[in-house]
Parts: sequence; structure tokens; C-alpha cells
Amino acid sequence: MFPNYIYPHMEYKLNEIESGRIRAVISNGDKEVATLYFEKAKNSFQNKPLTMNSWRCVDAKVEDETIFNEDFIPKDMIGKCQDLIKEAGL
Repeated sequence: MFPNYIYPHMEYKLNEIESGRIRAVISNGDKEVATLYFEKAKNSFQNKPLTMNSWRCVDAKVEDETIFNEDFIPKDMIGKCQDLIKEAGL
């Protein structure tokens, strides 16, 4: 189980939905703004180079695009989720 992580203006809730799959729900206050799905890298993934035991975002649903600006872009949100997964020891 993952703890909830709160950063300056976003809360990240991560949970493992099945073995090898993680869902990250990002909210801004009481409003859910995005849901991202991560899977462990597999040999069949086409984007190289990937290291085994790394996690890649395979799907995303953004509800509120106004959260993005020049200081916070989608790549930052994905990167933060990947960092949190690593911190959790996965």
C-alpha cells in the first residue's frame, strides 16, 4: 500500500490495482484532475532503451488541463509519479 503524497498544489494517491499495474490519481484540493496507469516494463515494450523493473505510463486521463502551465507540464506529472513509485521500493 502506498501513502498519499502531497506536493505544493497536487495530491498523488497511488495504489496497485493488480500485480504489475499501478493507478495514480492526482487531485487538486477536492477535485480529481488526472488518472494515470503504470505497468512494469516488459520485453515486448517497443520503446527502447527500457530497463527491466522500471515503470512506464501506459494510459492517462486528464480531467482538467488548466493545471498545466509553463512550470508544470504533463511530463512533470508522469515523472513525479515514477519518482514516487521508486520511493515506495517498486
